[in-house]
Amino acid sequence: MDIVLSYPFSGSLYAFFTEQARGEKVPDKVGHRYYQTLYGKKHSEVRDLALTNLLLYENVFIVAADNHMPETDKYYDNGVYKNIELGLFSEWPTDHFREQIDVQIEKDLADPVISKILFKVPQYSKKQILRDCRNEIALANKYSCPVLASGGRSVLIKRLSEIDSAAIGISQVRAGTVVATEEYVNIVCLNFNPTDYDLLYSYKQDKDLRVYAAAFQKIIRDIDNPMEARKKLLTLIRESMEKQSLMKISSSFLDVSSIILSLTGFIPGIGIFLSGGSLAATGGSKLLAQQASRKWYEFGPQINRIKDRKLLERQIEKELDNT
Repeated sequence: MDIVLSYPFSGSLYAFFTEQARGEKVPDKVGHRYYQTLYGKKHSEVRDLALTNLLLYENVFIVAADNHMPETDKYYDNGVYKNIELGLFSEWPTDHFREQIDVQIEKDLADPVISKILFKVPQYSKKQILRDCRNEIALANKYSCPVLASGGRSVLIKRLSEIDSAAIGISQVRAGTVVATEEYVNIVCLNFNPTDYDLLYSYKQDKDLRVYAAAFQKIIRDIDNPMEARKKLLTLIRESMEKQSLMKISSSFLDVSSIILSLTGFIPGIGIFLSGGSLAATGGSKLLAQQASRKWYEFGPQINRIKDRKLLERQIEKELDNT
């Protein structure tokens, strides 16, 4: 599944990219108004969730910004950033489209509902926020994928889709799904410290993680009530774990049975029955093994396994190079 990743997660990603480029932390409060609006005041708090969303979905589109991106010299060309390896994409709107958006923004600011949504937002940030929303809607239209937003940004995009014919039909990832992902990150204590571009590429390109990600998406996409998201998620995890335990027991029984059956297949009187049972058991064992490999709730643990392996490889290389 592809998504347009919106605020606050897109802002947190941009702050992370800047940190990687500069080699230092970006404070939650920055002096420049443009970057304060872009990153948000709580970009560090949602960092793990932002990176989780980048890894969870196959292709992630974010609005273009005057900011660092991973390996722009390799992936940026003529206003388009296309990083297939990381599944990250961005593109600057044309001058003509930008002019159209600026005209529309003046109308947006006059809308009483939008004015209420942006009531507490600093005046200097309002146009930038609306411009990003408009560009996110354009990306969602162009690539036929939903927008993943949270809080006021989600409400704002919903309002724009109500008053603008060009935005009608724009879908958003369910609030319950967004909250469920956040709760999952908390439940499994998933954190990306340390994380750098090398690790990020390793995560995104890991074939097993992609399988876990696809299975995880199927589970959480139907969670629609954000207030019940944590309870629903815990219930689903418990049910899946119990099923996996039963599968392991059944698989072990079938594996042992198949061995016994194959050994006793030629015993007079029961040989035909047991031989048929052996074939069934072998097929059942393979099926159970495939089902066991789809433990969606191990999306987070798989990330940690990749990280541990990569960090161990680095430590080994570092020590051996110094000997």
